[in-house]
Amino acid sequence: MKTLLSMNIKNLRKKKNMTLEELAEKVGTSKQTIQRYESGKISNIPSDKIELLAKYLDTTPAKLMGWEISRGSESEIITTFALNLQYYMDRDNISITELAEKTNLDSAKIYRWIHGQTSPIMADVYTLKDYFHINVSDLIERTKRMGDPNYIGKDISEIIDTLIRNDIVQEFGQYNLTEMSEDDISEFKEQLLDSIKFFAGRYKKRA
Repeated sequence: MKTLLSMNIKNLRKKKNMTLEELAEKVGTSKQTIQRYESGKISNIPSDKIELLAKYLDTTPAKLMGWEISRGSESEIITTFALNLQYYMDRDNISITELAEKTNLDSAKIYRWIHGQTSPIMADVYTLKDYFHINVSDLIERTKRMGDPNYIGKDISEIIDTLIRNDIVQEFGQYNLTEMSEDDISEFKEQLLDSIKFFAGRYKKRA
């Protein structure tokens, strides 16, 4: 699913008349990975790669991710971030004090964020993204879950993410997500998606 970040990468690369191969070489990755960035297939781009992409595309990480605040949009951005952060804190059943201890962020600053009093700098967004194992866009972009108690995800990737983080599912599967690396979690999600596709094929409706 394409995001503002993925579209910005593609548009800025084309604006600079840069090929996929050229950008990949500068960033230190493969052409296929850049293609996945631009298509949105890889949305959880590491912060160091975002820094490099911004550097070689002549922009800033904030602008690349569509989070360059203007006077007219600042209030909306602060509100959106507050709602998203509160959602993930509720999801993981973590308090302000606990989040501050686990991330080394100031508890007073977190309090101001969730009460819509101020917005974070990008370094803090990266810290929260890494802690919750989510994408930057999950924190700074509006989603359908806002105000919808039945919301479980904006796409299949987020639905799977919600599923594997559920305490009942973790107990049933005898695994602990907090002990898994980000790569392990990504691989786990991919295997679940592949399994769904494989078994669903047996039950597809035939015309």
